[in-house]
Amino acid sequence: MNAPKHQDPSASVRIGWGTASAVAAVACAVIVVAVWGGVQLSRHASTDSSPAGAGRGSGGVSGASSPATAPPRLDACRHGLRLGDHLAAAADASYRDWAMHVDAQLQLDQGRTTVAETEAMWAASKKRGAADVRGFGSARAAWDDVAGDCSEVSADPGTTRPAVEACLSRQAAVRAVAAKGAEVNAQWTAHLEMMANKAHTDGAAYSRRWRQMVQDAPPVLQDYARARRHLDAAPTCEG
Repeated sequence: MNAPKHQDPSASVRIGWGTASAVAAVACAVIVVAVWGGVQLSRHASTDSSPAGAGRGSGGVSGASSPATAPPRLDACRHGLRLGDHLAAAADASYRDWAMHVDAQLQLDQGRTTVAETEAMWAASKKRGAADVRGFGSARAAWDDVAGDCSEVSADPGTTRPAVEACLSRQAAVRAVAAKGAEVNAQWTAHLEMMANKAHTDGAAYSRRWRQMVQDAPPVLQDYARARRHLDAAPTCEG
């Protein structure tokens, strides 16, 4: 059987995922479920790339408030944090597919999947790649415009100190997800560009670069998963 497009049979990568993230292989897969310390990534990132807004459960931001019911700075802060949730959902999509792509190689190296199963996972994640990158770019631009909108929430008369602290804590958690998500998205973008130019790349050089990417990816993916768990655990920004 011919080796798959990414595999270099002479160089096996022996890098585990640890407990921070793991991706389960499914033959002819179109979805990957990554486990973050028992929390399923699939509830954060859907294949239709719908943004995850206020309905995130205990870690989410309350529904849209109006100037009639919330002080203006608090209202602006809540709006910014809703955009932060959208950014997290976009980052989840890049995480899901980059983790799937890398883990397909790791599982093949370990003899846990067949060549056909590996190629199916590569194809499924690659198919969503362009949408992942566009979605993250748009969500990041929207977040950057409002990233500091909670910094002056304490200036609103009547806003309690616990509310201020909760909003600032959540803002910090979103900022961490934005930073770590950008690292994941950058790796995924680089590999997508690499695949797009494969026909014009020396095969041995392509294989070496891919193997280096597989080696470099797990710490970045684990850092994102950790930041994402912290955001899930962050308090809500309630008035």
